[in-house]
Amino acid sequence: MRSGQRVVFHTRSGQVGPEISEAIGEAVFQTGQMALVFIERVDGRLYNLGLSMGVWDVHEDGRGGRIFTRAVRDGLMVVGGEVVEHGPVAFVDMASRVASTMRNPRFDNEMLRAAHGQGR
Repeated sequence: MRSGQRVVFHTRSGQVGPEISEAIGEAVFQTGQMALVFIERVDGRLYNLGLSMGVWDVHEDGRGGRIFTRAVRDGLMVVGGEVVEHGPVAFVDMASRVASTMRNPRFDNEMLRAAHGQGR
């Protein structure tokens, strides 16, 4: 995706008029917020991956660069007590991880590999 392009995805929480639906552990987005969001297709619609596990907050690193920290909400955790990295992750490291995954898609979590194989 190029700078300036827009992608529309869904979350599992939201508000329509006075009605509010909240999914525990779902990411919370604010207008104008910078975030790195990993998305997946579910039944033909795009959703952020793994509730707030697939969302990373973007911060300045103090040297003009960017770092990412996982935007986990409501104490969300992986079943089985697996340790999940929360960051901070430097921009260059995150870019390398994404590029590697694009070349070799697979689950990076042992529990997911055991349950679902190497990936899609």
